[in-house]
Amino acid sequence: MSALKHCLTPHERAVLAIIADGRTNKDIAQRMGIGQGGTRLAVHRIYRKLGVRSRRGAIWMYFTGDAFVASHRDAAERGRE
Repeated sequence: MSALKHCLTPHERAVLAIIADGRTNKDIAQRMGIGQGGTRLAVHRIYRKLGVRSRRGAIWMYFTGDAFVASHRDAAERGRE
Protein backbone atom coordinates (compact mmCIF):
# COMPACT_ATOMS: atom_id res chain seq x y z
CA MET A 1 0.00 0.00 0.00
CA SER A 2 1.04 3.55 -0.59
CA ALA A 3 2.87 5.56 2.01
CA LEU A 4 0.46 8.37 1.11
CA LYS A 5 -2.48 6.28 2.26
CA HIS A 6 -0.90 5.71 5.64
CA CYS A 7 0.52 9.15 6.35
CA LEU A 8 -2.27 11.43 5.09
CA THR A 9 -5.78 11.72 6.47
CA PRO A 10 -8.71 11.39 4.03
CA HIS A 11 -9.14 15.19 4.23
CA GLU A 12 -5.45 15.76 3.41
CA ARG A 13 -5.63 13.30 0.51
CA ALA A 14 -8.63 15.22 -0.89
CA VAL A 15 -6.71 18.50 -0.56
CA LEU A 16 -3.69 16.92 -2.26
CA ALA A 17 -5.89 15.76 -5.16
CA ILE A 18 -7.07 19.33 -5.67
CA ILE A 19 -3.49 20.62 -5.46
CA ALA A 20 -2.57 18.06 -8.13
CA ASP A 21 -5.27 19.60 -10.35
CA GLY A 22 -3.26 22.83 -10.21
CA ARG A 23 -5.74 24.71 -8.05
CA THR A 24 -4.97 27.59 -5.69
CA ASN A 25 -5.52 27.63 -1.93
CA LYS A 26 -8.59 29.80 -2.55
CA ASP A 27 -9.98 27.14 -4.91
CA ILE A 28 -9.23 24.42 -2.37
CA ALA A 29 -11.03 26.37 0.38
CA GLN A 30 -14.11 26.82 -1.80
CA ARG A 31 -14.22 23.21 -2.95
CA MET A 32 -13.64 21.76 0.53
CA GLY A 33 -15.92 24.24 2.31
CA ILE A 34 -13.17 25.43 4.65
CA GLY A 35 -11.52 28.78 5.25
CA GLN A 36 -8.29 29.84 3.59
CA GLY A 37 -6.47 29.59 6.94
CA GLY A 38 -7.58 25.97 7.27
CA THR A 39 -6.43 25.35 3.73
CA ARG A 40 -2.97 26.80 4.43
CA LEU A 41 -2.72 24.62 7.53
CA ALA A 42 -3.75 21.49 5.61
CA VAL A 43 -1.26 22.24 2.82
CA HIS A 44 1.51 22.80 5.38
CA ARG A 45 0.72 19.47 7.10
CA ILE A 46 0.74 17.68 3.74
CA TYR A 47 4.15 19.14 2.88
CA ARG A 48 5.53 18.15 6.29
CA LYS A 49 4.15 14.61 6.15
CA LEU A 50 5.40 14.05 2.60
CA GLY A 51 8.76 15.63 3.35
CA VAL A 52 8.47 18.19 0.56
CA ARG A 53 8.84 21.96 0.48
CA SER A 54 6.64 22.94 -2.44
CA ARG A 55 3.49 22.23 -4.42
CA ARG A 56 5.68 20.76 -7.14
CA GLY A 57 7.08 18.23 -4.65
CA ALA A 58 3.62 17.37 -3.35
CA ILE A 59 2.29 16.93 -6.87
CA TRP A 60 5.24 14.69 -7.75
CA MET A 61 4.46 12.53 -4.71
CA TYR A 62 0.80 12.43 -5.72
CA PHE A 63 1.46 11.24 -9.26
CA THR A 64 4.14 8.72 -8.28
CA GLY A 65 1.93 7.17 -5.59
CA ASP A 66 -0.08 3.99 -6.10
CA ALA A 67 -3.54 3.49 -7.57
CA PHE A 68 -5.16 4.34 -4.22
CA VAL A 69 -4.22 7.99 -4.64
CA ALA A 70 -5.52 8.11 -8.21
CA SER A 71 -8.76 6.42 -7.20
CA HIS A 72 -9.14 8.90 -4.35
CA ARG A 73 -8.81 11.76 -6.85
CA ASP A 74 -11.59 10.22 -8.91
CA ALA A 75 -13.75 10.05 -5.78
CA ALA A 76 -13.01 13.71 -5.05
CA GLU A 77 -14.09 14.58 -8.60
CA ARG A 78 -17.37 12.71 -8.17
CA GLY A 79 -17.99 14.60 -4.91
CA ARG A 80 -17.76 17.94 -6.73
CA GLU A 81 -20.51 17.07 -9.22
